[in-house]
Amino acid sequence: MKADWHSCLDNKVGFKVKELNSYVALKRQEVQKYATNIQNKRVDLLGGPAEGFEEDNVLLASTFTNQQLMDNGHQMMDENDQAIERTSRTEAAATLKAQTEQMSRIVNELDSIHFSIKKTSQLVKEIGCN
Repeated sequence: MKADWHSCLDNKVGFKVKELNSYVALKRQEVQKYATNIQNKRVDLLGGPAEGFEEDNVLLASTFTNQQLMDNGHQMMDENDQAIERTSRTEAAATLKAQTEQMSRIVNELDSIHFSIKKTSQLVKEIGCN
């Protein structure tokens, strides 16, 4: 019974590790998408087209003041920081929920084991008395 319980627990832990690894992989993909998106939006900051932007950016940047460019850049950075914070909170909440459910299952299993041990002890006492 103990080996079965350990095997079951090992399977559950292995599943949780795989699940966690898949979340980490998803996070890496999202970070990569985010970085690519930022690179693409660098041109949008100046309002230029995506292709042949080198010369257009020089012309368009001259129409903005340095303060306008900096303000727009700060605004984009703030928006990105807020998005990252929201993502982090969502992932943390999901992780905590999964861990709480796992702990609840472990407590239920321990209660079941404790009950089985009590029942076995009673049976051994009854057998010993007879």
